[in-house]
Amino acid sequence: MTRIISRSPIREELTEATIQKRLNHFFASHKYYADGLYVFEWESDKLIWTKAGYIYEFEIKISRADFKNDFKHKADKHVILQGSDGHRRPNYFYYAVPTGLIEPDEVPDYAGLIYIDAEYRYVAQSFRIVREAPRLHREKYTDAQLNLGEKFYYNWATARRNHRELAKQYDEVQKRLQRELDRQGHDRTWESLEQELQFKSEQLDHYRTLYYQYEHDAGIDRQEIRLLRRELRKLQPDFDYKAIEAEAERYRGKRHNKAE
Repeated sequence: MTRIISRSPIREELTEATIQKRLNHFFASHKYYADGLYVFEWESDKLIWTKAGYIYEFEIKISRADFKNDFKHKADKHVILQGSDGHRRPNYFYYAVPTGLIEPDEVPDYAGLIYIDAEYRYVAQSFRIVREAPRLHREKYTDAQLNLGEKFYYNWATARRNHRELAKQYDEVQKRLQRELDRQGHDRTWESLEQELQFKSEQLDHYRTLYYQYEHDAGIDRQEIRLLRRELRKLQPDFDYKAIEAEAERYRGKRHNKAE
């Protein structure tokens, strides 16, 4: 019988990139979103345009020091957000941080706060609004007013240039690897090694996720977990299963307390 584990929790390292990806689900639908774009007078970590024409900005912080430095190094931005005349600003402004990193009363009056959970079952439920952002203004900017065409083009051109540079570096690494294989008299090619590495990487990711899910499911046979742990140790000798077991115990304890 196949066990269904899709509802088991998944844990993900919280970085700016992973949080940006999570916030794509902030609205069920939207006009478009952008990461790292200079729409206003600063670079925005995340921007979402709703179909109604409102702009939501999300400032992502993954450390308290980063949060505090935001007010020191981007003082002009915060003056504008408060309503400095003659400057465009988003309709809504949020801080998005790992759960509990900052408290709601630490956020300025013109901002909201979103907690991002490292552990989740569904992406749409992996974040929660702990403080609603106030509406800063009602104005709806047009694409032409914000010069979005040129800005999107610049971002695309930069990404394309970076991609080409990475492709050149990748090609050089392939050639060096093949030369080394030839020098040592191997009959293998870099393509076969790359495929093997990709397979091992995917296998490791799969086993890690499965192990984490199994540990959080009290109904899983412990023998299954031991066998899975053995496979993980083959792929990653320093796999820290004890930390996951301890976390799973805390998770089960919380779930038990809620049930009571």
